[in-house]
Amino acid sequence: MKKFSSVVIVCISLVYSSEIPDNINKILNDNSCMSCHNITTPYKAPPFAKIARRNLKWYGDNAQERIIDSIKNGSIGKYPPFGNTTMPSFPYLNKQQLDNLSKWILSLKSYGYNKRGNCYRGRGGYNYEH
Repeated sequence: MKKFSSVVIVCISLVYSSEIPDNINKILNDNSCMSCHNITTPYKAPPFAKIARRNLKWYGDNAQERIIDSIKNGSIGKYPPFGNTTMPSFPYLNKQQLDNLSKWILSLKSYGYNKRGNCYRGRGGYNYEH
């Protein structure tokens, strides 16, 4: 069953990765973000879509600043059930990279799973401007 789950996660990641803008894809690849995160499903760390929804719910207009802070300075224990998972810091990312990455993460807020467990992409795909 674990092998099947891994295959499904990889397939979903490949579908979404084909829609990731090149500048974001470069940041994700250069920093191995996808080795822990996924777009819509939990892996070793919370999925980007959940990060977007949670930060918007908790911090509203300050969500982007909070995401940038977590990327730049790292974090631990922000997202159950990933209580002991440590997010490393990426202090070398410049302001433009942090801004673009955080906007892209927030654009994923409508991505996720419906009540039947089927993957969906929300309305109209990404709403990301770079």
